[in-house]
Amino acid sequence: MVGFVAGTLVHTERGLVPIQEIKVGDRVLSRPECGGEDVVTEYKRVTRAFCSGKDTIVQIPHIRESNPDLINILYMTDHYPVWLENKKEWSAAIDLVTSLINSDDFSYVWKPSEVFRLRLGENISNYGACNGLGEEFKYGSSVLLFDGDELSTFNIDDYGYCDQKYVDGFAKSKILKNNILENKFERLVIGRFKLPVYNIEVEDYQTFFVSKAGLWVHC
Repeated sequence: MVGFVAGTLVHTERGLVPIQEIKVGDRVLSRPECGGEDVVTEYKRVTRAFCSGKDTIVQIPHIRESNPDLINILYMTDHYPVWLENKKEWSAAIDLVTSLINSDDFSYVWKPSEVFRLRLGENISNYGACNGLGEEFKYGSSVLLFDGDELSTFNIDDYGYCDQKYVDGFAKSKILKNNILENKFERLVIGRFKLPVYNIEVEDYQTFFVSKAGLWVHC
C-alpha cells in the first residue's frame, strides 16, 4: 500500500486541504505525466479517497530556494512515487537522495529517513523517531507521537541547536524536554513505525500535488 499520513496538505481548488479530508468530487491540482514543460496543470476531480491501512513511513526533508533557512518535512510510505525534476522520472520516496523535486520553487531533498518505533524506558506507546537513535538525539532528529487519532511531532532543532529549523504541518507534541532529551533512560528501537496512510485517485492524469512546496506525486 502507498499513501500519506493524515495532515499532509493537498493542493485543491479550495486551497490546501489535509489529505484525510479530501472527498470524492473534490477537485485537486493535477497534470499529465507526459508532455514536457508546457503541459497544462489544471484541477481534476477526485474519483476515490480512502485510508489504505497502516504502513511504514519515511521522513522527506526538503529545502525550498525561497526560504533556505527552513527544512520542510513530509511523511509518506516508503515507495510512494515522487517526481524527480533533475532526472525527469518517478522515484520511490525512500530513494530520494540528493534529488531535485520541484523546479518552480527549487526544492531539494538530500536524504530520506526511515521512521522507527521507539521505546522510551517502560513506555511502549506510539512513539516514532528518525535520525539520532543512539544515546543522544542530534541535529535533524524528530520524535513522532500518534495518539490513535492524529500525529504530532517534535523536532529536536526546536531547541535552537542550529540556524536552520525543521518545520512540518503537524501539531507540536507535548513531550517534556527532561523526558526525552536529557534523561539517560533506555531508548530502544523496536521495529519500523507504522501509521494509517491515506491516498486519492484522480480522473485522467492520476497525479496531484502535496505540501506547501507543491511536490508532484503519482496516485
